[in-house]
Amino acid sequence: MARRIVLSALATSLSAASTTTIDWNAQFSADPKTTTVDADADLVFSWSGGHDVWIMADEFSYEECDFSGGTNLGSSSGVEVSAQPGETVYYSCSVGSHCAAGQKVAVTWESASGAAPAPTAGPAPSPTAAAVSCADDESWYKKNAPAKDCAWVANLPEDRCGAKGDDSQAWQSCPVVGFYYNRASVIGEDGSLAYEACPSATRRCYYDGYDDSETWAKRDQPWKDCAWAAEAMSRCIAIGEDGSYGFESCQAACLIGKYADSESGDDDAWAKKNSPSKDCAWVANDAPARCSVKGEDDSWAFQSCPDACTIVNL
Repeated sequence: MARRIVLSALATSLSAASTTTIDWNAQFSADPKTTTVDADADLVFSWSGGHDVWIMADEFSYEECDFSGGTNLGSSSGVEVSAQPGETVYYSCSVGSHCAAGQKVAVTWESASGAAPAPTAGPAPSPTAAAVSCADDESWYKKNAPAKDCAWVANLPEDRCGAKGDDSQAWQSCPVVGFYYNRASVIGEDGSLAYEACPSATRRCYYDGYDDSETWAKRDQPWKDCAWAAEAMSRCIAIGEDGSYGFESCQAACLIGKYADSESGDDDAWAKKNSPSKDCAWVANDAPARCSVKGEDDSWAFQSCPDACTIVNL
């Protein structure tokens, strides 16, 4: 069995065979906040005081301590998590400012073979992308979940392209959003895959004139480029080393062509979350900064206010 890797102040092995304990209190001072465990290792989060454990929606949410879309696993010490071979999962505490203060950890399980998980593939360059219609099926949704449509797939394509709708997998129905990963393979109510029904959401197609910068990278994290941004819509509001937002410089990854080419223009019904007076006109007064604001409908301003954000083609 592969040797268990335990990083200082992060994890203490309870059982050489299958359990690793995360000292949740110790995470405030732990550096780095990552750990790798055996493929068959279950986790137990242990702590004293008032804390909880959340699975974060994605890496960007983890970094920004944004709990929207996350899952609360519990607020009593002893929270258990089953082994997830080959996966990296992000955990944080939502109590007060604990997450911002460092109470978080990224756990990577080795693959079943003991090898490190393979890196996630980035999107194909737009010049070589297959000619696929970018029209997502407006009637497609995940099986037994009418609210989970192609837009849902697009927010986290590599997860949702595996979801099966009533008759199709997500990766079949969501070409623009999901690449070819989990949410793209979700089956829809009609039996089709999200990958098939949502070509735009799964990012199987690209829009002419909207390309990705070859040099853009998230500020202070040069390995996080446009391919990284393409993996989750929330990453499109990251600020790059050059001061531009992901949605400005990673236009293919962030599906800017889909929104900019919309005949409907700005959404008259869109407004900033919990601020109904702050609409697309408000966004236009301070673009692109306000284009990174999230709306009441959970869409970003750059998606719902394309005219206000007026993103210039690269």
